[in-house]
Amino acid sequence: MRKIVRQADRSSVRPTYRRLLRTLAGVLALTAGTAAPAWACSCEMAGPPCQTRWRSDAVFVGKVVSINPLDPQAADGTRSFSTLRRIHIQVSEAFAGVPAGETDVYSGTGAADCGFAFEVGREYVVYANRLSDGRLATGICSGTRRLEGATEDLRYLRSLSTAAATEGRIFGTITREPIGQRDTYSNRPPYAGARVTIEGRATRRVATTDANGRYEVTVPAGEYRVNVGIGEEMYVWSERAVTLNDPRGCAVANFFARYNGRILTGATDSRGNPVPHLALELIPPGQLNGTAIASVFTGDDGTAVFDRIPPGRYTLGFNTQRESNRVLSFQPVYFPGTTDRREWREFVVGPGTVTTLNNLVVPDSIRIVTLSGVVLDTTGRRVAGASVYLKADAAGARTIGGAVKTDADGRFRIAGVAGGKYRVLAEMRSGDRNLAAEVTDIVASAETATITLRFEQR
Repeated sequence: MRKIVRQADRSSVRPTYRRLLRTLAGVLALTAGTAAPAWACSCEMAGPPCQTRWRSDAVFVGKVVSINPLDPQAADGTRSFSTLRRIHIQVSEAFAGVPAGETDVYSGTGAADCGFAFEVGREYVVYANRLSDGRLATGICSGTRRLEGATEDLRYLRSLSTAAATEGRIFGTITREPIGQRDTYSNRPPYAGARVTIEGRATRRVATTDANGRYEVTVPAGEYRVNVGIGEEMYVWSERAVTLNDPRGCAVANFFARYNGRILTGATDSRGNPVPHLALELIPPGQLNGTAIASVFTGDDGTAVFDRIPPGRYTLGFNTQRESNRVLSFQPVYFPGTTDRREWREFVVGPGTVTTLNNLVVPDSIRIVTLSGVVLDTTGRRVAGASVYLKADAAGARTIGGAVKTDADGRFRIAGVAGGKYRVLAEMRSGDRNLAAEVTDIVASAETATITLRFEQR
């Protein structure tokens, strides 16, 4: 077995409005010397004015006087291409963060760079945030909009000078996945009767969604977590953290409930003995050469449970996934226990239903063995909760199933095909970086020695 240790940067590559602010800060500091990166914008939209106002450092109405592209020169004399622009605005009504008069706001050109597409001569309600040097930046996710479409904003902003409140609002809407039609956002029906719990440091509120899927509570300013309780037939991804910055403001937490289809199954050999630690894959029949939509490992007793499965027709198997070069590293097996794709069986998962299947039977021509190992930290201590992955030891190999977690003693077990050649990887978060260790050239057999993966600092 050959060991490889690597250290991977965990910094996100997903573009966001916050990245626009960071990029603006860098360009304004004249530190960029190469081409600006290209990305598609992704962000959570600003929400209603009662939320957007209190997330912004500056809020005002103004007319754009001029727009000037930024093309800063770095210390080495090179220049950087940039879509960033300085927008000079005549302020006609100031609500926060700027005086009446003139001010500059920095942004991109719009859409892909998260900037807002200002036009000279037009009036806007501007929501902006301050960069580290004090200058203002805005974008399409900030809430900035043309004045003619900002009636609600102006009504709320102008009311603040006389408004008084001790508690603000947390509210939202819960919608559900439509049945029998494509989800287009606009056709999502409301989820009535969901229990919503809003909990802060010293405040707890409980609400139930109405016939329109809406809920609302009043709470003092502070930080809160919003949880949704619904029946087993549906689920929401996670709780939401919200901040109510001012009792005159609001915070919005919307949720989308999806159908929680469940499949109860398992894996045995031809004699009925359980096959533990085997990655079972769930595949739509029309995508047998594609990617499984879900994968779970069988437990010590050979059983497996798939959950959060959308309605549809599926089949089950293991070793069904092609590598990135479209090659199959191992012989695939399909439900109920065949290597012949003409003999596989499919089944239906209904909306939020429980489907119980017979076990997938591993053919006698394929022998499954369990690989065991331990993960150690940089000092040699065992690591609980590390993520361990199995791959074929081949070019372009994909992860087989998902991650298994090491137990309290840092140990893991994962199944492979006897005689197959594998690599095992482990990952662990350390500060803002990800430590990873890898062992290659593993030939799976009942006699394979315990695999030791040790993280090392670089």
